[in-house]
Amino acid sequence: MSADGARIFGEIDEAFADYEPAAGSRSRAPLLWLLTNPFQVDLALAQDAICDAPNDKGIDAIFVDETERVIMVLQSKRRGSPEATAGDNDIKKLVGSIQQLATVDGVLELYDSGNDDLKMLIDRLEIRRLVEEGYSTRGVFVTNADRDGNTDSYLRSIEGTVDLELYDRGEIYRILSHMKAPDFVDGPASIRLRKQDSLEYSVSDDVRMLVGLVRAKDLVALPGVDDLSLFAHNVRLDLGNTQINRGIGETVRDTAEHLRFPTYHNGLTIVCKSLTRQRGKVVLQQFSVVNGCQSVRTLARNRAHLTDNLRVLARIVEVRPDAGQRAALEMIERITLRSNNQNGVSMRDLRSGDDKQRSLASELEQLTDGRVAYAIQRGKHYDADVVINNDYGAQLLVSVYEGKPWTAHQKSKLFDTDYDAVFPWRIHGQHVYLAYLLHQAIMANVDDIKNRSVAGYQLATFVMVHALAEILRSEPDGQTLLDDPTPYVDSEDEIAVLQPIFDKLARKIMVDMNYFLKQEMQNDDLFDYKRAFKQEAAVKRFVAEAIRGYDKSVIDDASNRFRL
Repeated sequence: MSADGARIFGEIDEAFADYEPAAGSRSRAPLLWLLTNPFQVDLALAQDAICDAPNDKGIDAIFVDETERVIMVLQSKRRGSPEATAGDNDIKKLVGSIQQLATVDGVLELYDSGNDDLKMLIDRLEIRRLVEEGYSTRGVFVTNADRDGNTDSYLRSIEGTVDLELYDRGEIYRILSHMKAPDFVDGPASIRLRKQDSLEYSVSDDVRMLVGLVRAKDLVALPGVDDLSLFAHNVRLDLGNTQINRGIGETVRDTAEHLRFPTYHNGLTIVCKSLTRQRGKVVLQQFSVVNGCQSVRTLARNRAHLTDNLRVLARIVEVRPDAGQRAALEMIERITLRSNNQNGVSMRDLRSGDDKQRSLASELEQLTDGRVAYAIQRGKHYDADVVINNDYGAQLLVSVYEGKPWTAHQKSKLFDTDYDAVFPWRIHGQHVYLAYLLHQAIMANVDDIKNRSVAGYQLATFVMVHALAEILRSEPDGQTLLDDPTPYVDSEDEIAVLQPIFDKLARKIMVDMNYFLKQEMQNDDLFDYKRAFKQEAAVKRFVAEAIRGYDKSVIDDASNRFRL
């Protein structure tokens, strides 16, 4: 093993290690890294997808892509040595499970023979119903080992019969390099585009846009296509053999369709800091493809089939940093957000201009003298010690003030149908900040939970902060604090008085959680904490247990009572 290979192995292992607390184990960390980074799955959904346990039938996670109508079956193997290779045995097990999940009979057989975690996941995701409705299956194998001859030979043998993607050491390192890469490719790089074949539009003094049909050959020749650095601003990286990518690939391989390609394809968006015209071409400096990564990568995989007739509608946006680097970057981030079809414009984005959201941001900034920012716009830079994203703020408020932590994972709903209940006008910046401080006390003590999977499960922390709030609500001083936190959180000195009190209560809640989990598992061999924490009845059972424990501690020692 070369020194370079050992270094790459170490960098990947370090990246995976950051996900171990949320994953609950070393072996699950690669799955969580993959789902939350290149696949851009929300953390709570990614955690729900994992079922890694003995006798999992080669299935470590199942994630359903509703848009693609695909059941993604994932397995990971995290090797302990840089010399280890992927081989083919584990991939064969995964392929067997993929084939089983393709039929209803196979799903039932897998359910009967799998472990309890797998059974609960199949039930939660209603896999049988999805298969009946015609969802396809796709396998994803992720490993920090390099592929070897056996790997390649087996993949060739199943090509065209099984939809399988391999994320091995080389592919993972390319993604990591992309994540660490500069935001722009330096250039210069040129694209053939005559003036008479394009439309130029001046947006403002420092922003202009060209629109035209660009040769696919020029796009795949841009620097940064193969090492992914061209796509540093993309919301999601190339996700491989998706339905959309397969459709693009089929069109590219049919040269008779090349002239028609622009009528089928939505196009792509390139941003740059400098754009000049030179004799029938456009020269770019400091550029990035912000929307269209999957299309460009699919074109690149089919380079041999490209002709001059195959052209792609391109929007090339020049954002000159004349008004300052930060303003230019924020403009580029807005372009990225609005142009990216995969991510769309969420209800959270639409609420960014809402009076309530702006009011909370202003109140929190004033309360903390700018030390804490309430982020209502994605892509905007905040000069603050602590940044509370408003989707996280919504989860805090629904748990602490609305009292429904079992819905905290439904972020889109919190900004849509539940918006007025989560953000009533009686809630202000100081309430968000208090909820944040309570949650931080929970997070500081989760290592005391014996079940490592629960300790890292995001929704469980919102259930516990809800219990902490309910304990406070049971005391007059606690109710006073919740009603108007301002006098108690408007300075660092005041917060320093509260923090050890919150910490003591949080430690007690960890004891309550351990007891609750033990009791639930004794009562139900198939107890599923991921399902339980989404159910009002189960959450209320835990909260009742936590309040009983608190009341008992006060009876045993009156100094345990919460007082301001």
